[in-house]
Amino acid sequence: TGTSLSREQFARRLNDRLNEYGLPPLGKGRTTYAAELFNVKPQSVSAWLRGESYPKQENLVEISRILGCSRDWLLTG
Repeated sequence: TGTSLSREQFARRLNDRLNEYGLPPLGKGRTTYAAELFNVKPQSVSAWLRGESYPKQENLVEISRILGCSRDWLLTG
């Protein structure tokens, strides 16, 4: 689903929102904190943050709610 470029852009927007939310940077615990925050596996978050995949629809809705942004903005900017 989606091109590699659009997944990378999603990852950039997700990382930007996580910065604003106050999570530590990648390599310093971001994946673990985000997995706990979103109640998903760290492996899933890791793939999202590297632009390898998108969250499932229900996870995307919850992520958007928690981060205070729209699902559409996360996906398309």
